[in-house]
Amino acid sequence: MDSVCYAQINGVELRDMEELNGEEVLYRAKIYLDEKEIGTMEEDLEGGSVVLDVLPRYQDVLKSRINDYIKAMEMDGDEETPDRDIFFMDLIDMQIFYGMYREGLSEGYFCLVVDASAEDIQIYSVETEDDVEELIREKNLTDFEVYTSPKDFIISC
Repeated sequence: MDSVCYAQINGVELRDMEELNGEEVLYRAKIYLDEKEIGTMEEDLEGGSVVLDVLPRYQDVLKSRINDYIKAMEMDGDEETPDRDIFFMDLIDMQIFYGMYREGLSEGYFCLVVDASAEDIQIYSVETEDDVEELIREKNLTDFEVYTSPKDFIISC
């Protein structure tokens, strides 16, 4: 078994992530930086900015890691969606996908394919490498990720 337990971007992980029910689906989690708990993250009920409560001595390092990710992914931030929100929304998605990937493995699937080609994300558990290629052709996927290993859920920029 691989030692990867959480999705990670630049050494930042969300642990003990819980889904909260409200007007929208929201998440709350503990933030870890290089294996150290540094604070908490919560999606805003009203759809506003992600709420962070981070120990002061880690705020600059966390901000730097977020900025490195945004630059490496060549994302253009805007005033409506701060970079940290994009970073944490991506990390939440990756953690959710990782759970799906692990569940698929336990059911005998080879990998997870996450398709963002259309407006709504589609997720496929796929049995073989040949099936991945067939899925790409059949569904005409243009914007997708294929997760074949726990290490695919670790991004370092």
